[in-house]
Amino acid sequence: MTHAVYLQAARAWLGSGRSSRMLKQGEWPLYALYQWVHSEASQHHGERNLIYDWLNASKAAQNAREPGWYGRFLNRETGCSHCSRVQQARMVSVCTLCHQLFCPWCKPKGTVANGNRRHDCGGEVV
Repeated sequence: MTHAVYLQAARAWLGSGRSSRMLKQGEWPLYALYQWVHSEASQHHGERNLIYDWLNASKAAQNAREPGWYGRFLNRETGCSHCSRVQQARMVSVCTLCHQLFCPWCKPKGTVANGNRRHDCGGEVV
């Protein structure tokens, strides 16, 4: 499901002439996209390069708005959406669709066909 959502958005971005309005916005949504693209599961889907290009353009736009944001983001402390344990963002998993956060102890157990963890909303936890 995540692949289809990301692919549709990346195709819309491409079809718009790579409009900046069509880029992924927000730290957690962008982090979820980054984590999914770099997951083993994404290797099994078609048009991965288009999604990767969309990711890179989105990261570049975010960095232009807020230079150095990624390093600060990864080191920021955040709480698990389920148990409220506080972890650095780099230690938290995120749902690709609803962007709920999961500490290592609260990750869903089930998986989707590509091997990523399955969230109740239909997203993948990466």
